[in-house]
Amino acid sequence: RNVTGVQTCALPISVTWLEKATQTDRGGDATIWDHLGDVQLQMKDVAKARQSWEKALKTSKEERNNGDPKLQKKLEEKLQLHKVEGAK
Repeated sequence: RNVTGVQTCALPISVTWLEKATQTDRGGDATIWDHLGDVQLQMKDVAKARQSWEKALKTSKEERNNGDPKLQKKLEEKLQLHKVEGAK
């Protein structure tokens, strides 16, 4: 088997588990939302990826001591790089 094919087959399973993780007590964790967005992007769903990254950014900023600045910068870069057509 092709390694890329194996990874592609695993993407929907990853989304399922990451979505479940967002519904747990720690579901508000910005890193979980960030990873979910990354997998959604690999599945070519830019709109959903952006929603997840936006949630991650909002969640990080709401965390104690204003969250993780490195994560926030990374999320802002992803949102800038992966704009949805028609969005400003």
